[in-house]
Amino acid sequence: MSNNWILDLKKEKLFKLFMIRDEVSLRISDLLLRQLQLGVSDDSLHVQMVIEEINTLEGWGKTRTKSEEPFRGKHLKGLYKKHFFQTALIARNLQSEWKMQSKKSEKLRGMIQSILKTSSDPLKKSQDIASEFVKALSVREKRGDLDGEWIVFAKYEGLNYYLVLAHHKDGDENIREEILNSCHQQFPFIKEILRTEPL
Repeated sequence: MSNNWILDLKKEKLFKLFMIRDEVSLRISDLLLRQLQLGVSDDSLHVQMVIEEINTLEGWGKTRTKSEEPFRGKHLKGLYKKHFFQTALIARNLQSEWKMQSKKSEKLRGMIQSILKTSSDPLKKSQDIASEFVKALSVREKRGDLDGEWIVFAKYEGLNYYLVLAHHKDGDENIREEILNSCHQQFPFIKEILRTEPL
């Protein structure tokens, strides 16, 4: 089923469809709104998870992901990021929880070996392993540690301005260029925040 119909909707209709509150709508960049629109169109984005995190930043909800934090690198210094979760990131969160990036980590192997020893029933084994996966994600969620992609935003005169959705792999320099090229007319203070002198 195609969701291309969403590409023809005007901003006001999109704000209503995405349940973006009026007081926030003027602080969402056209770029970010277009990303939400395209994400629905090609089924690549669960928009409500993004809106849920924006609502949290506005004080209207509770996050399931990492707390907001400022960018520290020279390209995005002065801006902030807030993670939002997508189901496509389940594997990355499990890898982080079980520290699988470390060759010394035996958490996953130990858990699976323990389950394999406790039962001879293949169905029971697979159910127990699946249950451990769900438990690991739940633990990360309860700690507010779910990792995800970023909502990049600026703080200006006591308010948050939501600029772009970004992926870890996009690179700070590319994210900066996208913001400067796409958001500076809508939010002129962005150039001041990013201090556009050469880096």
